[in-house]
Amino acid sequence: MLTSSLLLLAAQAVPIDDTARARAIDAPQSWPVAIQRDLVTLGRVEWQMRRSAVDRCPKTAAAAGIVIDYAGAYNEGDRPLVRQETGLGNLPQIIAVAPGSPADMAGIRAGDEITALDGKTTREFLTAASDPALLADEIQDRISARKPSSEITFSIVRNDRQLAVPIRLAAVCSARFILKADDTISAHSDGEHVAVRRTSILAGSDPA
Repeated sequence: MLTSSLLLLAAQAVPIDDTARARAIDAPQSWPVAIQRDLVTLGRVEWQMRRSAVDRCPKTAAAAGIVIDYAGAYNEGDRPLVRQETGLGNLPQIIAVAPGSPADMAGIRAGDEITALDGKTTREFLTAASDPALLADEIQDRISARKPSSEITFSIVRNDRQLAVPIRLAAVCSARFILKADDTISAHSDGEHVAVRRTSILAGSDPA
């Protein structure tokens, strides 16, 4: 099964632009920074595996090669600390961009905040999401549902400037990698997606 092969290959990491937050790995880390580092590492693995497996995958999807985090995904009482430690604002933020990915080639940078996709605002995505905490997943799902090689325009905020960035999406295997906090097992697949424990493949990967 393809997802089983992805599990075996997942420990093979490739470089990724993960910003100063994740590059400060030599300093003691608060839990919000550690979680973001894990998200970045998993995003690195996911991009490489989904791209390398695309020709063997029964289903394909579109991808930009980005990792998104969102302050609203954290418990309300934790959000002040999360914002302070990670620099997240009110908008979903791109925290990593895979080198050579469509987003990288289009000029998207880690730290860019997403305000809209093809004119549809993140507020509209929040309304459509089954759970507002899953806004980052909602955005990724909207990207995945597009046709590979189609173009999508990201409206972003960078250093208080509004920018519109068109991105030509790439074809990837439709299987997604999902970071899980439950430590009962290292990883498992439902036949379509792969769930990975934070302390399994992530522990041995260095995003620097």
